[in-house]
Amino acid sequence: GPIGQMTLAEIKALKTVSRGRQIPTLEEVLKLAHDRRMGVYLDMKVIPGQWADFIALLDRHDMKGNVILGLWWKDALREVESQWPEMVTTISWPKPVPKIKGVKKLGADYVGTLRSLASNRMIKKSHKLGLKTVTMPINTEKEMRKFIDRGLDILQTDDPRILVKMGVDRRILRR
Repeated sequence: GPIGQMTLAEIKALKTVSRGRQIPTLEEVLKLAHDRRMGVYLDMKVIPGQWADFIALLDRHDMKGNVILGLWWKDALREVESQWPEMVTTISWPKPVPKIKGVKKLGADYVGTLRSLASNRMIKKSHKLGLKTVTMPINTEKEMRKFIDRGLDILQTDDPRILVKMGVDRRILRR
């Protein structure tokens, strides 16, 4: 059934398709990332007004400085930027923000977009405005090379083994 209707016990009973592993909680992911000194990109579906518990969780794991919040609502971005300005944020373009300049005006650090819209021109325009860029997952070596060459700042993938196979050091994506 839909994950939002499941209990934690039901979710923990599920296994991943690829390796048969238990699905971790966000708290477990944050602990692992902290212990390994890794950054985390979180694609957030939190509704405005529900941030305090989430930010407290980041604080408990000393992860506020190592998380990028991918946001989908302008009100959520405004709330995070006003209450926790130290958080690194991204919001999607062209929806809900129709202009890249609007992303900058709202205070986001990154502009998120679909792969098909992340052209050389779009990435350069974002960089000129002081914004970094991120797209939806890229899962082939050919596409990864193309977007690294374009200057994409964050490369999301469902299969990081491709990057390892390519010999890409994860620091190369942290310009």
